[in-house]
Amino acid sequence: PCNNVTGQCVIPCVPSCSGKACGSDGCGGTCGTCASGKTCNATGQCTCVPSCGGKSCGSNGCGGSCGTCTSGKACNATGQCVASCVPSCIGKACGSDGCGGSCGTCSSGKACNATGQCTTSCVPSCNGKQCGSDGCTGTCGTCSAGSTCVSGSCSPNSFPFKSDCPAWAKYGSSPPTKCSLPTDPQNRPPSAVETWFTEAVYNDLFPKANIGWGPNPCLPYSYQSFVIALRYFPAFATGYPVATQDPTGRPFPVTYTATQSARRTLAAFFAHAIQETGENNANLYSILSNTADADACFYRGGLFNWLEGGPSSSFVPHQPSSVADGASCNSGGLYCDNNSAYFFPCSTAKNGSWFQGCYFGRGAIQVSYNFNYGLFSRWLNQNGITHNGGPIDLLKEPNLLLTKTDPPLAMMASIWFFVTPQPPKPAMADIISGQWVPSPTNQQLGFYGPIFGPTSLIINNECNGEDATAPGGAGENRRIKAFRWFCGYFGVPTGDNLSCKGMSDLTVPNQYLSWDADWSTSWQNGPCQCAMATYSGLIPAFDPAVFPQHTSLNAGGKAWCEAALNGGWQAATTMCVGRNPGQCVATSAVVNETWCQAKGCPSSYCAIVSGSGTCSPSCVGKTCGNDGCGGSCGTCTSGTCSTTGQCVATCVPSCAGNCGDDGCGGSCGTCGSGQTCVSGVCTSTCTPSCTGKKCGDDGCGGSCGTCASGSACTTSGQCVASSNCTTDLGLVGYWGQNGAGGEGTLASYCAQHNFDVVIMSFMISFVDTRQSGAPDLNFANHCETAFTGYPYLLNCPQIGADITTCQQAGVKVMLSLGGAVGSYGFTSVAQAQTFAQTVWDMFGRGTGTTFPRPFGNAVLDGVDLDIEGGLPDGYAAFAVALRALAGPSFLISAAPQCVYPDAYVGPSTGKALGDAASSFSFVSVQFYNNWCGYNNPSSFWTTVGQWTTWASKVSPSLQVLVGLPAAPAAAGSGYVQPSLLPGILAQLVKYPNFGGIMLWDAGFDQANNYYSASVRTAFQAAAGPTCCVASCAGKVCGSDGCGGSCGNCTSGTCSSGQCVASCTPSCAGKQCGSDGCGGFCGVCSSGMLCNSSSWQCVSNTSCTTGGAPVAGRYQGIYIKTWDGGWTDSGVASLFAPVNGNGDMLFVTFFQPVPAGLDCPQQSPCSTLWSSAAGASVPASTVYKAA
Repeated sequence: PCNNVTGQCVIPCVPSCSGKACGSDGCGGTCGTCASGKTCNATGQCTCVPSCGGKSCGSNGCGGSCGTCTSGKACNATGQCVASCVPSCIGKACGSDGCGGSCGTCSSGKACNATGQCTTSCVPSCNGKQCGSDGCTGTCGTCSAGSTCVSGSCSPNSFPFKSDCPAWAKYGSSPPTKCSLPTDPQNRPPSAVETWFTEAVYNDLFPKANIGWGPNPCLPYSYQSFVIALRYFPAFATGYPVATQDPTGRPFPVTYTATQSARRTLAAFFAHAIQETGENNANLYSILSNTADADACFYRGGLFNWLEGGPSSSFVPHQPSSVADGASCNSGGLYCDNNSAYFFPCSTAKNGSWFQGCYFGRGAIQVSYNFNYGLFSRWLNQNGITHNGGPIDLLKEPNLLLTKTDPPLAMMASIWFFVTPQPPKPAMADIISGQWVPSPTNQQLGFYGPIFGPTSLIINNECNGEDATAPGGAGENRRIKAFRWFCGYFGVPTGDNLSCKGMSDLTVPNQYLSWDADWSTSWQNGPCQCAMATYSGLIPAFDPAVFPQHTSLNAGGKAWCEAALNGGWQAATTMCVGRNPGQCVATSAVVNETWCQAKGCPSSYCAIVSGSGTCSPSCVGKTCGNDGCGGSCGTCTSGTCSTTGQCVATCVPSCAGNCGDDGCGGSCGTCGSGQTCVSGVCTSTCTPSCTGKKCGDDGCGGSCGTCASGSACTTSGQCVASSNCTTDLGLVGYWGQNGAGGEGTLASYCAQHNFDVVIMSFMISFVDTRQSGAPDLNFANHCETAFTGYPYLLNCPQIGADITTCQQAGVKVMLSLGGAVGSYGFTSVAQAQTFAQTVWDMFGRGTGTTFPRPFGNAVLDGVDLDIEGGLPDGYAAFAVALRALAGPSFLISAAPQCVYPDAYVGPSTGKALGDAASSFSFVSVQFYNNWCGYNNPSSFWTTVGQWTTWASKVSPSLQVLVGLPAAPAAAGSGYVQPSLLPGILAQLVKYPNFGGIMLWDAGFDQANNYYSASVRTAFQAAAGPTCCVASCAGKVCGSDGCGGSCGNCTSGTCSSGQCVASCTPSCAGKQCGSDGCGGFCGVCSSGMLCNSSSWQCVSNTSCTTGGAPVAGRYQGIYIKTWDGGWTDSGVASLFAPVNGNGDMLFVTFFQPVPAGLDCPQQSPCSTLWSSAAGASVPASTVYKAA
C-alpha cells in the first residue's frame, strides 16, 4: 500500500505483540507501557530499574538496599541516615513508613509498588515451602544433592546415583581454571525443570561430558549452560498442559501426568544425545559382568563429544582439545546444501588450505548443514540474542555454536532442534508429549499419541528397530535402549511404539508445508505475494490443521517469503515486481544495508541481508554487463551484451515458413501431431497401412474397408458377426468418502491400475447462499481446509496434484454431484444453466473467476450426477448447457437407482435422462440397496434389459454400467461374490450398450483385498473380440474410428474432426512478433523489446506500453507445471488466439517436471527444467521450450 506520509509504496507490516507486555509491535505501534518504576527490556517485559540516586540507605526500589545506617542513626524516607527517624505514610497505602514500620498491606492478588500503592501484580509466596517457585519469577530455595523438590518440600530422591564406573578416556587439555562462565544476558526466569532436575542429578548422569572432563562450567555441556538454555524454551520438559487427546481430537491410547510427561520428554532428549554425542563405549559390557551395571555406566556417557566424529573427527586439522578447534575443516566437513544457499549462503572463507564455512554437526543433539545453522541464526536474532553487540551470523561463524556462552548456544541449539517442527516433520517434543497430528495411515498403524518411536525417524531417519543384545548396534536401537534407561532412572513409563519401524510418510494429506510465491498472482505486474504451498520449500509453513500450536510463526514466514520475492528470489519464475531487477538479487557477493538501500531495494529485504559485509564487484571474464554490485563491466559499441557478459552481434531472425528455427535461437512455430518440419514447412509424417486388415482405420484417417450388414469391425481390422462382439469394458469406482476407514489417497487408488475412471464424491450443495453462492465439497478426511471467505468450499491442492498423477497414468477423474446426503438442487432452469458455467470454470477449462478452483489448475475429465434427493428439476438444462460449454470429449454421467425409470433422473419427460439423454456419456446404474439388485436375480436381469434397451435407442455410444458394492459392508444388499463374476459378466456382455462395472467405493474395495482386481479378471474371461464403435459425435470431418467418414471439408483442412482454415505464416519485414499462424518471427535479444508497430527489435528504454491493455488480447500466458494435464495440442490451442496484432507471450515453467513430458527440443528443455530457483533463463530458451 501507499504510505500517505512519504508517498512511497511499502511492504505491509504485520504487527505482533505475542508474549510482550510492552515495547514496539514491530510496525510502529506499541504493545503497552510499563508502570512507574519499571522499564521495558529487549524481550518486551516490564522489569524493575533499581536506583539509589542520592541515597545512602533504604530501598533501591526493586527489593535491594542502598545501604544501612550506623548505630544510632536511622534511614529516613528520602534515603538519608539521620539521628532520628520520623515515620511517614503520606500518600501511601502500603509499604514502609520510612522507619521500619508499615503503611499497610495489600489484599490478595495485589502487591505494593515502589510508590506505596497496591497494584495488580504477582505476589511471591514461599509460605511453608523449602524449594520450588515462589509463584512469580523467584525461587523458595533449592534442594541439596540426593533430594528433589516435590510440592515445595525437599524429599530424598529415588534416582539411582552411581559413582563407581570404570575410568574413561579424557582428550585434550584439562579445563581452564578461569573462563567466561555461561550467562543469561536477558536474565530470564528459571525453568520449572530446575526445581527437580538439580545440578547433583545432572552431574550424576553426565560424569563423562565434554570429551571426558565432566560437566565443568568452563566447557559447553555444564549444568549452568543447560539450565540457562532451558529458560529460553519455557514449555520444554515442563509437562505441558495435561492432555488426553491429540490436536485432531483423537483420544490417546494412554495418558500421563504432568510430571510423567515432563520426565519422559527429558528422557527422550537425553536418549538422542546418547546416540548423537555419547561416549558409546560398548567395551563396558565386557568389563562389567553385570548388565545392569554396564547399562548404568554406558548411558552415563552422554554429552561426550562436541564435534561430529568426536575426538577422532576426520574433519578438523588435529585432534580437538578445545572448542576453538572446530573453527576449520577440510572439504568433508563443509556440509553445504546448495539448494538452500539462496537464503543460507555457505561461507567460502579459508584459513590457508582449511575451510571456515564448516557446517558439520555440533552440539548435544548435533545441528548440521547450512540451512539448520541459518534457521537457528534467524531464531536467535528474532529473540534478541546478539553477539558483540550485533546480529549473530552462524553461517559466517558456525563455530560460535560451541564457543559462545552468553547465552550458551551449544545447549540452546540442541533444545531448539528438539522443539522446532520442520514440516512435514513434527517437533520431537510435540511427539513425545502427544501434541502432533499423524497421517491417517500412521494412525491406523498405531502411531499416534505420546510415543517415542517417530522421534528417531525425524532426527536421522533411523527405523531399524531394537536389537536383542546390549548395547546392540548404533542407530535407532541405542536411541530406544537409552530412552528405556532414562525413563527407568526418572521412574516414568516408556509407553508403547518405541520404534518407528513400519511407519509411513509423515506428511498428512493436503498438508501445507512451505511458503512460496502465490502462483495465482506472481505472473502479474504488482507486488509479490506469498501463499502456503503443499510442497516442501525453504521457508516452512505451519498448517493450522497439523501444527495448531505453531501457527503464530506463519506471519513471520509469510513476511520473510514476500520480502525475499520482492528482493529477487524466484526472479526467473515470477513477473511480480517491487524490486529493481538485477539490483536486489542476493548472490554469492553479500551486501550490506547501506548498499542495499542505496540501490532502491525494499527495506524488508535489506533487513534480511544487513550486517553481512560488503559487496565484492567482479568483472572476471566479462566485457560488459553488471559487476554484481550495481557497477558496470563496460558497454558494447555494437551488438548487445549477453547474459554471460560478452558482446555479441545482434541477430535478425527470419521465418520463411511455419516451423523450425528462426536463425537466432527462436522458433518459427511447431508442427501438429502427425507432422514434421521439412525446410520450414509442416509436412505429414503419417504412412497409411491396411496390411492384414479388412476394415477399420488405416492409421491416417483413411479407411481399410467396411463390413457387410450384420457384421462389425474388430479393433484388429477383421469383420465378425455383430453378435460375437463386445466393446471394451470399463471399470469405474467412487472415491472420497472413506466409507470403510483407511481409504488411501486418490493417487494411490489410481496406481492400482484396476480402474479406467475414478469418480470423486461428493459436491453436496450447488448454490450455497452462506458463501456467496459457491458450492460445498465433502471428501471426508482427505481434505478439510476451506478457502478464506468460503467456509464450505474446500481448498484441496493435494487432490489436485493426485488428479494430474491419475491422468498421467491413463485414469480419468470425475466429480460426483449430489450423493445420499446434502442439500442440493435448482430453483430454476436459469440457475441450472448458470451453474453449468460455474462447474466448467471451477473444475474444467473455463476461465471465469467468480469462485476459487478447489483443485488448482487440475482439469477434471467430467462430472457425474448422483441425484438421490431434492427436486428433479433443472438437471436436463444443466447437462445440455455443460455439454455445450465442454464439448464432446468431456464426460457427463448419471448414477440412477436400478428401479426403471429412476425417480430423479428418469429416463422420463422432464428429467435429465429423458430430455437430455444425448448429453450423457454413460450411466452407472446402482444395482444395490434395492429389490432389483443381484440378490433378486429375476428382477436384476429384467432391469438390466430395460436400461440397456433404452440406451441403445438413444445412441450406440451411450454405455450402461452395472453398479455393485465393492464389499459386503459397502451396501445393505447387492454384493456379488468374486467367484460369480465371470458367469454374470458372460451374460451381461450380450446386452446392447453394456459398458462395464461401477463399484462403490474405493475404501471398501481396498478393505476387501481389492475386489476391483477380481472384476478386471472377470472382464478378461467374459470378453469376446473387441469391436470398434463408429462415432462422429462432435465431428464434421475425418474418420468415425471404424473406417467410415464423418465428412470432408470444402475448404481448409480437417483438424480433430473440425474444418479449419489453412494458414500461411508470414514474417515479411518482421524481426519479431507473430507470424499470423501461432508461430513467431523472432525473439528480441536481452535489453531489446518488440515494437508492435514496426515489428522491429528496439531498445527497451524507447518502448511505451501504449496505455491500457487492449481487451481480448493476451499480455501473457501463464503455464504452471503443466499440472492441468495439457498435451502438446492443448498448449497449441492456448497459443492459437495470438495473432498478427503482436500480442506478447510470456511462458513460465516450474519444477518438478511431470514424468513423461514430451519435450520437443531436449537440450533447451533440460536447461530450463534444471534451472535453480532464481536463476536467469534466457527468453529464447523459454520460447524454444514452448
